[in-house]
Amino acid sequence: MIADDSWFLTIIPEDNQYIIVIESMLLLLLGLGITTLITNYLWKTLSEKKSY
Repeated sequence: MIADDSWFLTIIPEDNQYIIVIESMLLLLLGLGITTLITNYLWKTLSEKKSY
């Protein structure tokens, strides 16, 4: 996937640069959201185990 992304970066003209930036930011936000969900899930699970 990373190789495909870098390949796209080389062939896309400068005019579409802002699209790449927006896509990168969306991917970053998506990653952060997933990480937050996983962290919250683990936090809840660990808290429940401690309370038993």
